Amino acid sequence: MIGQILSERYKLMEMISEGGTSEVFLSKDLSTGNIVVIKLIKDHLLYGPEKDRFKTIERLKRELKISEQLDNPNIILAKNIDEYMGKYYIVLDYVPGIALSELMKKEVFGTGFIIRLMMELCLLIDYAHSKGIIHRDLKPSNIMITEDGKIKILDFGLALNLMDINKLTIEGTILGTANYIAPEQIMDSTVDHRADLYSLGVILYELITGKRPFSGSGKITVIMQHLNDPPKSPGIYNPNIPPAIEEIIMKLLEKKPENRFSTAKELLEELQKIMREEELPLNLSQRGINFLNERAYLVGRDEEFKQLYMEIDQLKNNRDTKIIILSGNQGTGKTRLIEEIEIYAKIRNLLFLRGTCYKENLLIPYYPLTQGLETFMDEEKKKLWQQASDSKYLEIKEKLDKLYPYLIPLLEAHRRKIEAESTQNLPDIMIDFLLEISRIKPLIIAIDDLPWADIATFNLLHDLVNKKREGNILIIGTIDEEKVKKDKEIISSVTKLNTELSPKYITLQNLTREKTCEMIKSILMIEHIEKKLLDKIYLSSNGNPLLIKECINFLIESKILFYHEKTWVVNKEKEDFSLPNSIKELFNGRIRLLDETIVEFLTKASILVDNFTSSYISFLIEKEDKHEQEKSNKEDNLFLIEKSIRNKLLKKGKREKEEIYCFNNKVTKEMFYKNISKAKKQEFHLKVAQKLEVTYEEWEIPDLIELSFHFFHGKDFSLSNFYLIQAGDRAKSLGLYDSTRKMYSNALEVSEKYALSDDLDVLKRKLKELD
Repeated sequence: MIGQILSERYKLMEMISEGGTSEVFLSKDLSTGNIVVIKLIKDHLLYGPEKDRFKTIERLKRELKISEQLDNPNIILAKNIDEYMGKYYIVLDYVPGIALSELMKKEVFGTGFIIRLMMELCLLIDYAHSKGIIHRDLKPSNIMITEDGKIKILDFGLALNLMDINKLTIEGTILGTANYIAPEQIMDSTVDHRADLYSLGVILYELITGKRPFSGSGKITVIMQHLNDPPKSPGIYNPNIPPAIEEIIMKLLEKKPENRFSTAKELLEELQKIMREEELPLNLSQRGINFLNERAYLVGRDEEFKQLYMEIDQLKNNRDTKIIILSGNQGTGKTRLIEEIEIYAKIRNLLFLRGTCYKENLLIPYYPLTQGLETFMDEEKKKLWQQASDSKYLEIKEKLDKLYPYLIPLLEAHRRKIEAESTQNLPDIMIDFLLEISRIKPLIIAIDDLPWADIATFNLLHDLVNKKREGNILIIGTIDEEKVKKDKEIISSVTKLNTELSPKYITLQNLTREKTCEMIKSILMIEHIEKKLLDKIYLSSNGNPLLIKECINFLIESKILFYHEKTWVVNKEKEDFSLPNSIKELFNGRIRLLDETIVEFLTKASILVDNFTSSYISFLIEKEDKHEQEKSNKEDNLFLIEKSIRNKLLKKGKREKEEIYCFNNKVTKEMFYKNISKAKKQEFHLKVAQKLEVTYEEWEIPDLIELSFHFFHGKDFSLSNFYLIQAGDRAKSLGLYDSTRKMYSNALEVSEKYALSDDLDVLKRKLKELD
């Protein structure tokens, strides 16, 4: 869809969000040159039963009617509704700024700021209610804060006009968002303006405490809590909030509408009273709102996009398996390009499996594939249950369920929910699964840092590409050209890849000066940039996208560049600044600006493999009092993690009910790791290994490889070999003979180098048995 022009007028530039009802695109109005937002209504709302289609279209028309009734610059409404090739879409004004939902992830709010924000919302909601309009879907993602601090409300797509006697709710559906929905909306009883007040109560609770009043593993659980459970007092989570605010929150969250405030105006008056009587901090945080576009439009990659889109579109029509390599220097945007392709693949209704190779996981069989399958299985299974009437999804679900028991020995501990199924032929099971699901729905396999793929993954790709059996598969791998030139092991791997797989290469170059300017403007969300600033960033970065971002982060954190009166300006006292000329210098410059506690924390975290939880690194942070250590470690870690996320060094994800963290990119992790002295590396690796030994209850291949890796770098070569040999034995039992040979050979090399005589004869015998 990216690049497509709707109705000869609106060019879709970038997908910015996707929900259950629509896909939202940043677009350009070719008739005016203005940036607008296009909401493309999803097909399942338009091509279901005829009465459902009628109600969906009527609701769109009603949103346009509502926009005619509401005349307030801080309420963003539909400008136009149109149809293009059977697809309905809504045109809205583009609001530069940040969604409250995104701001909540980055900032710690002062209570005064929260009250002021709620007062602004009350004014807007009261205005809409005075016109007979109820929003019915108030939530943080529908509230925007603009560059000049104004509050705007979006998305009146579910709004109800009290003067409209026609009911447009599709039978069996609940309108609203589960986390913020009023009880009466769930029961489909009479809904009035007080439903919006309940949603405001949920938002206020979340802003004050950092938690929602109701949460659970699924929508039904949350909905049942809205209906039946009283919310916990917000003072439990934030004992510093004034009692008057706590009373307001609890009143807003009353189950019965008649027990809430009667109007938004009444709520506003209570909030104004608190502002007069209480001395509350007005700030957001010490940093304030940072108006950076962290998902800046990917510039200078139109040709690469075009080539990849063509390959994907052909995939739907031809039964074939191809491999494409995205090559380029570190930071040229290879991973970001794959992220954009993933979005496009989902729009095109294709299956997408993505994993990353790491040098430290080089011995784990199928590591990038099982890594991708874990996410793939979770996401797809949710979709499968929702679309159980789709025979294709049911077919894929059955195959996923059959595959899972065989993968248990290759999965990390948190994924091992059942006993492993015994097999001596895992390679055939894996390739059969991928081929079979690709014939049901075309499959894209994306692998970052492909040269570090383990031998089992490489063999599988070889079998797929060389068409032993046909499938509908496109493999996309990335290669860092700088590493290829420096690392002998990678050179050998790339040579083998080129010889045996004959991939098509797409090479990403650095950006031109013009495209560098475009990227900077996109990140800073400005129309113009000072020539001097552009010149210095371009000279330092040479047009490398990662370096461009790091330059901007460095300038902001150094207080050379700051936000003032709707734009970014250079500090006059520092206008003769200079920028480092390499990622290492830029990175070290940013480190010098950080608190020592954050630097120490991230340095130790760089020892760990891949994702981690806050408790996972607790044992690396020592305190003299062990009891005090256990008590405070979790809180300390969470504080340091949040600060690291705000400094764009870590990012947060979700693993079932547990929050997990990883470095923002591989470069950041590598830089922290390189700054550790050899002696400290040895010490930290040994600590991790010893902790893991007593943590794991049952060891499978990933656990054994991780233990071997840490013991090796902790200089305990005997234990490193002990666990590596066990991993080899387990791989052999699965029929992964090439992986087994690799593990035994590595262990033999260590035995010979460090004179581990007890292992030599055992390993030679084991290797001979494989021949």
